[in-house]
Amino acid sequence: MEPSAGSGPNSEPVPERTPPSVPLDAGSAPAMPAPASSLADAATVPGQVPDAAALANPDAATASDAAPPSAAGLVFSDSFEGNGTLDPARYEIVTPSCSGTGLISSDATDAHSGMRSLRVQGGGGYCNHVFFRPKALPAELPDPLYVRVFVKLEQALGAGHVTFVALHDAHEDKDLRLGGQNQVVIWNRESDDATLPELSPNGTALSVAPAAKSWHCVEWMIGSQTPGLSTWVDDAVVAGLVVDGQPTADVDRQWLRKTDWQAKPTDLRLGWESYGDQANTLWFDDLALGAARIGCGSR
Repeated sequence: MEPSAGSGPNSEPVPERTPPSVPLDAGSAPAMPAPASSLADAATVPGQVPDAAALANPDAATASDAAPPSAAGLVFSDSFEGNGTLDPARYEIVTPSCSGTGLISSDATDAHSGMRSLRVQGGGGYCNHVFFRPKALPAELPDPLYVRVFVKLEQALGAGHVTFVALHDAHEDKDLRLGGQNQVVIWNRESDDATLPELSPNGTALSVAPAAKSWHCVEWMIGSQTPGLSTWVDDAVVAGLVVDGQPTADVDRQWLRKTDWQAKPTDLRLGWESYGDQANTLWFDDLALGAARIGCGSR
């Protein structure tokens, strides 16, 4: 079983280390400060790119355009606008067990809406992972939980297993992971390494391979009742990424071998983790969580 985005590899955990300060590249916007005691601490936190502008102006607005809970059932949303810093009261950077080259920054060169998005530079190999996690979620998430986020990948998904979304499942105290393998989008359950769909030729054909360098609307629903999991990409349900309680060949038979599976997500992490050697750069924008399907048309 591969390491989890929320737990270390099977070997003895490696203490987190602080990477050296890394200058912004020419195409990046000012990066996010860490959730530290002061902005001056940002340069010493794994996964952060130091931001001289933020250090000089600690009272400036943060990269957050959060909407309050709405009548439509939203419990959290953010379009990551602002001046290029991430609000440490709302987010934290996560590099479990070990840290390496993975970095997160605010990017003014590309966005799905508005002027900014969050850019994730994910390295190859487990320890080069990096995730950002909302801290301002309700103590009890809706059941079922609906999530919508826009994602752009610099490179297409490869043959190896990667994760770009992880949710901690309190029912099993393990992670549910949305990512890729066999060049398509898959779900992976950390507790038994079950995949959705099954990674047969037929199962792979029932998923989707998002085109690189384009924004894609990714949505999912996770609930404790049947149906237990549904996934949409660009407003279309993905047949290979559905658990509906009725075993379907090449899709969820492996998943349903656990007859008592009733997911209870307690958090959300977005970023990049590679269990092989594929590195990638991703952008995330227009994140929303709610008690009903959000859709791709709303911000």
